[in-house]
Amino acid sequence: MPNRNSAPVFAIALLLFCVSPSFAQNGVLEASGYGTGANQGVALEAAKIDAVNALVMRNMKRDVVYRDLFLSEAFRNDWFGKPSYVQQGKGKWTATVPIAVDEGIADALYVGRYSTTVGALLDQADAALTDLEAMLAQGGLEESNGVLGASETSYRQAEAKANEILRYLGPVGDATFFSSQGHRKAPELKVLIDALLKSALDGIARIRESQDKLAMNQSARNVLDLIESVEAELAQTDLVADSVYPVSSAPRSYATELLRASSERVSLAREALRRRYTLVEEKTRDLPAEMSYPRERAEMVIVRMTSLDGRLKASGASISSEIFSRSALARTARWSVSHDAREYLNVGFYLPVGVAPSQGSTSGTDLPFQADAKAEAAFAFSSGGLWCRTSAAFGDEQLTGDANSVATQEAALGFYGKAVFGLGFRWDWLRRTEGDEPVDSRTAVSFTIGAAGQDLGGRRALPVWTSTVYWELPGEGDIIIPRDINLALETVIRPSKWIRIEADAGSRARERNAAGLEDSLDWIGNLGLGVGLRVPVLEPVMLRVRWDGERRAAISGDEISGGAVSLNTFRFGLEYSF
Repeated sequence: MPNRNSAPVFAIALLLFCVSPSFAQNGVLEASGYGTGANQGVALEAAKIDAVNALVMRNMKRDVVYRDLFLSEAFRNDWFGKPSYVQQGKGKWTATVPIAVDEGIADALYVGRYSTTVGALLDQADAALTDLEAMLAQGGLEESNGVLGASETSYRQAEAKANEILRYLGPVGDATFFSSQGHRKAPELKVLIDALLKSALDGIARIRESQDKLAMNQSARNVLDLIESVEAELAQTDLVADSVYPVSSAPRSYATELLRASSERVSLAREALRRRYTLVEEKTRDLPAEMSYPRERAEMVIVRMTSLDGRLKASGASISSEIFSRSALARTARWSVSHDAREYLNVGFYLPVGVAPSQGSTSGTDLPFQADAKAEAAFAFSSGGLWCRTSAAFGDEQLTGDANSVATQEAALGFYGKAVFGLGFRWDWLRRTEGDEPVDSRTAVSFTIGAAGQDLGGRRALPVWTSTVYWELPGEGDIIIPRDINLALETVIRPSKWIRIEADAGSRARERNAAGLEDSLDWIGNLGLGVGLRVPVLEPVMLRVRWDGERRAAISGDEISGGAVSLNTFRFGLEYSF
């Protein structure tokens, strides 16, 4: 029965080790590594891995588990010095790179992550011993009862289990730590598992010898020969799975060329497994029912291939994911959602649905779709500067009645200093009524004033606010006030890079699609207030919320007639900034 005081004693010993003088040393561990490759990047990658091996395995005398943990930390924290390169011929480079790490950091890794990892591996191996012994006992019982096929299956399962344990326990070379339940150290566990593995292999050999003495037709013999060859090939595939596992467990620590080579090895190994799997199934499909032993052997090797394919699939997925994350497409995708929103170009839209409280309901209501794009820049010099802006918009212009569908553009240029002054021009590329009837295009001149001061967090200069007055130029003939005095005011305020406030008001006349009337106009007055909020985790994206109020009435002669219609709505949209 284990001593109940062993846990406190171990904890105290570990604490004393952590604060011992050797742990507190301020020495520096150093080594150098060498590597060759087709280019400087591949050679440097090999040199870094060699430097870690030299420092950990030769200088520090640690095991492979510690080496793998140290390797990821070395790449993550860049403990490598300045590399040197020598070109030895076309397509061949040699790299040399030093590595240096504080001894206290190396000791902290040993008593921290390494001790935790090794303890978990020892506990896992200790717990698996019970299952392994049960499989061997079951195989022995079935062998004594003459059920050879089932017996070999049990022995094979024990063999696979023992190899699995040795696979993750094998790299542990430190005899300091022991399992928490059986209090067994790594060397002791390896000896026990090796002995159990030998028992399983001896049982398999006895059954094979017994089966060879039995009469068997040629088809069954062919199946067994095939399985023998497949099992021999699976041993090589196991080596492939073992070799790519360190790469798949820490793919960020390896160069892209090595990742691609490992991914190719995984793909080839899995393809070979699929071919063997299909071949074994085809050969055993037509075996007589009484040939139970070849069938059980085939099922056993199929289970082994399935398990091995699962290991390769997991490693391949990890490596492929890292390769994709380094691809141009992935870099572009990451940039698209995380780059600084410097507002060189803003592209946005409002959804064609919203909320209309004026209709006595807070439920959704249909609204016209609107999209816009805007580019603005300010160039500040020592004695003044230049400001320019261009924008385009597409969609229905009004909320009420028959709307004009327009595609319009604006360009403005001005002075940028402590204040902003600019002149601009706006014109229509397209203007149609709701009935898809073309109407006269509208042109407008604009005058902008504002104040400098918004630098978007030091990234580039923009006005902190601007106000722009638009006047649509009258058409031919006498000026009629309701028809030709079309004015609008738009104000934009940028209190910070995360918030934008917009307000506008206007009075204008627009054609409507009224049957039987060649020249029918409506007066439209509007007010609007919008707020844009950037999402901190998706800085290029701005959420847009806007209130619009609109009033429409018919124009009769030079007067605005009665029967006005009003509507106010809340609209929602998104904007993306480059």
